[in-house]
Amino acid sequence: MAAYHAEHARRRAGPDPGAHRSIPTRAPGLAAGERLLASSAESGQYQDVMAAFSADLDRMPLRVCEVRRAIRPRAANPAKSANASRSLRAVAEGGRAQMFAILRELAESKGATIEDDNGSTKRAWLRRRGATLPAAEHFLVTAPVGPDNEEGPGFAAA
Repeated sequence: MAAYHAEHARRRAGPDPGAHRSIPTRAPGLAAGERLLASSAESGQYQDVMAAFSADLDRMPLRVCEVRRAIRPRAANPAKSANASRSLRAVAEGGRAQMFAILRELAESKGATIEDDNGSTKRAWLRRRGATLPAAEHFLVTAPVGPDNEEGPGFAAA
């Protein structure tokens, strides 16, 4: 973990003005499912980097996306998951506060609660995957404007 701290200190001090955007989201030594972004915010580390990251998110257009995933079992081991087919559909696009408000409205209308990933991402689960395979997930999420609407290969068949 010390190598990560040293690397981020170097990037903050470096000549690259966009270096604060390169915070990895996972790092060795974190508990399963724990994110470096959340861990850093809670510990008070990298306050300058976190402030710059938050300011970037405030300036960046976001989307509320509907994501559906179908997770199939592996052929060789049906107890383990293989690749997931995904469907992504943009529901709305705009500023950060506006997208958070739209996500909140949509979640409330569907009886879902919102999970907050330390202010950078918010997600409303409409269906979580079960313990057995095949499984399905369905959620709404805020994310920077990126990929267009897409349906992955095999999604319709899954």
